[in-house]
Amino acid sequence: MSALSAAAANNGPRDDAKRPPSPAMTRAKSMLLGVYIADALAMPVHWYYDRSQLVRDFGKISKYEAPKSAFPGSILNLSNPKGPGRRTEATQRSSAPSVIGNVILHDKLEFWSPKRSLHYHHGMTAGQNTLDAHTARVTTRQLIQDEGIFRMDAQRQAYIDFMT
Repeated sequence: MSALSAAAANNGPRDDAKRPPSPAMTRAKSMLLGVYIADALAMPVHWYYDRSQLVRDFGKISKYEAPKSAFPGSILNLSNPKGPGRRTEATQRSSAPSVIGNVILHDKLEFWSPKRSLHYHHGMTAGQNTLDAHTARVTTRQLIQDEGIFRMDAQRQAYIDFMT
């Protein structure tokens, strides 16, 4: 039985409740903080493959920034909102419901328009985390709940719950 389970079973604080966190716990928290800060700093420039475009749009990234709305070269408008891959005439004729807007990203389908060229993080504000960081949080929370044991079924369900 873990210390957490024992404390819960006893309905009282753990003996080590007043002890400072272990060096490993401090390092883990610092690492996760770094992940979330770096993700938020990089968010507006995700998917930039042309350094001159990045410099033109942002100069040097030294603070949290919002993404540019228009993003020439974006492939978001080429993506198939009904499933994986690129948008084609066949996928557009398909009677399948759109995954984007119906299953995930409930209010975002309009951004997949073939007539628009938007940044992938269109509408996000400076300092927000991307889906990558949010799913890392989901995984971390589930690992904590499962006392450090990776359980595929629990991770899958946590991911589905988060995404839908």
